[in-house]
This record gives sequence, structure tokens and C-alpha cells, in this order.
Amino acid sequence: MAALGGCLNPDDILPVRGTVDAAHQRVIFSRAPTLSPTSCGEWTELDRTFTDDAGAYAFEVFRAQALTFSTGQTFCFRVDTVIPFSLVASATMFTLSGEAQVPRIADWSPELELGSDGAWHFTPYRERGDAGTFFLRHVVRLHDGARDVWVATDAQWNERGFASVPMDLDDRILSEFDATLRLSAAYVESNATENPLVQLVTLPRVEATLAWGWEFGHGPFAASRGAGCDFLGWPCALTDGQLFTESLRQLPWIQVNFDQPLRPELVVVRALVVHSNVVKISGVLPDDEVVELATHRLSRELDAAPRPLRDGGTEPGPNFFSVRLDAGVELKALRLEAEGLVSAQEVSVF
Repeated sequence: MAALGGCLNPDDILPVRGTVDAAHQRVIFSRAPTLSPTSCGEWTELDRTFTDDAGAYAFEVFRAQALTFSTGQTFCFRVDTVIPFSLVASATMFTLSGEAQVPRIADWSPELELGSDGAWHFTPYRERGDAGTFFLRHVVRLHDGARDVWVATDAQWNERGFASVPMDLDDRILSEFDATLRLSAAYVESNATENPLVQLVTLPRVEATLAWGWEFGHGPFAASRGAGCDFLGWPCALTDGQLFTESLRQLPWIQVNFDQPLRPELVVVRALVVHSNVVKISGVLPDDEVVELATHRLSRELDAAPRPLRDGGTEPGPNFFSVRLDAGVELKALRLEAEGLVSAQEVSVF
């Protein structure tokens, strides 16, 4: 880095150190203005280096590069590396006031495979519990080039912090639409209390590249494809496979009316925006009796953080979720009820 001029006190230098599971690996160091405690502006590369024989690297930051004293502007810093044919990894420091030790960035081959249970499985980045109060949260994101088709995680937020949950990677969910899968992992604090949506300072985020060609699609359509819906007519925008966002404002429920009686096993809801955190799922019998099948509690997801509106208010972000069903009888319709429905992209019933 360029010297700032004048005599520097050793305390004016803030070291950033870490290791990568690769010798002679290029590591890039960048800076961006801090926009908020959890976001950064446009990144500018400051320096780059190569790891030594042991995979270690180090950068030096002048304190004046971390804080503009005249204006109070602080800066984020980020370490990036790409381990060839394996993964892209980065560690973001939203503030830097002293020496920073970035946890080891390990190599990772997820080895995504379809199991005999009809679901996809992968090798975790690292075992949980290896970073003190932090553990790894994996996120699977299926994207069709224009929008997310599916988002799943193995750790969700509740009133006590992040907790492990099953990740639904049922092949029917992943294969219904043509899309590309990207798998990432980031450290989160298991007992975070103030803001669980923060990717914590200096903890690395790793993302598997698409070198393995994880392309999905051409699977069987849901049994509900092309079905009509209460209040939304026929064909219904929530079952037509187009994945366009449909407004649900002022509707009492979402009801998918099957062409033929169906004994549903799985309901998949994509990009539901709703002000409530509870969705009740009911079935409509051939004689029009409504029976409750399940209740699903929505989690405070990374991708469901509130979004600002033009009027100054906020709106919840989209939720992707699936619910296993055991109706025991054939149904002519499936109903989802929640307070404050806003919009959704697709409802698939298998």
C-alpha cells in the first residue's frame, strides 16, 4: 500500500492476517465505504498477494484508511480468493479498529448427489462448532437467470438465535424449473441477539462455483400445474409455471383448485411475501368441507429482510418453503391462509 506520509506510530497500522488451504494462492484485499453496519459501497482493490508455503497471508491497513477523521467516514475491508476448480471465498470486515485474524479458508468439494430418498445431499463446508460461538449456515439458491426459483437453508433464526433446521432439497422442488444451483456457506453466531441478519465481521463466506454444471430442470411438473385458483381465475398465475409475481393484497387466502381429486404429499411455495409469520394449510374435501392439514411458521430469513417502500414503510422479503402433507384422503383443493398476504410467484402441489 502507498504510504500516507509523515511519521507513523506502530499503533497506526492494523494488520489483517489469515490462511487459505492452498500454497501460493492469490489473495485480493479491497476497501469500500461503510453504508450501514451491515452493508458496504463500491469496492476498490487496495492490494494483492500470494499465500506462502503454509497458506498464510497478511495485509497492513493504515488507521487513516479505515477511518476518515475529518468526516467520520468508516470503511469496510474484504479478503477474496478463488481456489481453482473449487470455490470462491471472501471475508468481509464491516469495521476495522485493530488487528484482524480471518479464520482459515478451507478447500471445499460439496459433491452434490441425488440420494435414494429422492433428495439432493452435499458435503458441508466444515463441521459446526469449530469456531467458538459461531457455526456455518449453508444456503442453496436456485436461479433461472432472472429470479430465485428456490432458496433453502440449514439454519434459521428464532427468538433465541440461529438454530439448525432440515434443508429441503427434494428433487421435485429443484427439477420443476430450469435453473442453476449455487451453494454457499457463511458463519453466523448461534446466540446472536441484536441483528441475526449480519454476516459477522472477519468470518469468511464461501461459495461453490458452477464448475460441476449443477443445472436443474426438465423434471415432472407439479400435479397442480395449470390449476385454477380462488379469486385469481383460470389459468391461475400461481400455477402456470411462469414465476411472475402475483399480487395477493386483500385476499383472505390462496386456494388452488385441482382438475382432478388429489392426495397431496408436498406443497411448495415460492417467493411468498406476507406480513404474518404463520401460514395455515387446509384441504377442501369433495363435499366442500375444509380440514386443517398443517401449520407452517415462517423464519426470519436472510432473504426475507424487510424491504423499504416508497411511502417510507417496509415490506417483508420473500419466503421459500415446503411442507410435507399426509391428508389421508383425496382433496379437490388446497388452501393457504395467512394474515397480510402481499404476493407470491408459484404454488406447486405434488
